Amino acid sequence: MKRLFVRILARFLNMLPDRSWIITIFNHAMCLGKTVGLRLFCGNRKIQTSLTQARRALILAPHMDDETIGCGGMIRKQAEGGARVTVLCLTDGALGLSGRERTRRRNDRVRETRAAASLLGIQRLYFLDQPDGYLRATSRLVDGVRRIIARERPDQIYLPYPYDSHVDHKQAFVIFAKAVERLPLIPWSAYFCQICVPIPWPDISLVVDISDVLPLKKQALRLFRSQSQFPFSAILHLQRCQAYLSSLRAKSVEVFCRFDRAGIPDIARNLQANGVSIKRYFQVGLYALRSKKWA
Repeated sequence: MKRLFVRILARFLNMLPDRSWIITIFNHAMCLGKTVGLRLFCGNRKIQTSLTQARRALILAPHMDDETIGCGGMIRKQAEGGARVTVLCLTDGALGLSGRERTRRRNDRVRETRAAASLLGIQRLYFLDQPDGYLRATSRLVDGVRRIIARERPDQIYLPYPYDSHVDHKQAFVIFAKAVERLPLIPWSAYFCQICVPIPWPDISLVVDISDVLPLKKQALRLFRSQSQFPFSAILHLQRCQAYLSSLRAKSVEVFCRFDRAGIPDIARNLQANGVSIKRYFQVGLYALRSKKWA
């Protein structure tokens, strides 16, 4: 009966425009209701809401814009606190193109990324130009990432949630896992950030209120004019709804899942698991109906 209700509701909401006020109210109501239910039946699980200031932060971005989508607000706040922020872009952003078109698209994406980096306070960018959509953990790429991590010596590292449905996001974790195998035990904190798939509530360990820097994040996202496939508006809407789960009175938040070095093998063994990608506004609310987890 519940599945039938969800299907009927999904079909109805799918007929409405993405920016419909009905969908917006529905999503906020569902997320608020889910928050109350989780706290009543699952206990008041503590989630860190204060951002630890980094000296050197490194973001591993499979695509040029992932760093802004997943942690643009955090980047800006870290930069304002004096952190040296480095972003390592793995792919060239030219999915499905070849020849001159590929080069032109890659150059456009690099210009957009540099402009967004300047706005957010990113101090250094690396472009490794791997094929977009076909990212693989080759020995050469792994060695390159390992050298950059050793050179930058970050005390905080961020990369996409590995149970994302995008193959490049999964491979980013594989590359990272192999890169740190032969690195000395550098005392870093590692976090997964949210790109295409909501991080399940039980896995969220850090929620950052980005209300004060939200206008800058939106401005940075608008700079990626060549990126038309991913719905930036949907992820921003999700981040507004997730403020309820954190018990923060915030306009918008960014959520993260902390993991440690000892847990990397277990994560690698479960990489086939996928969450459901965000495509439309109403899906944010349907996640709350569908299961106890966000994905």
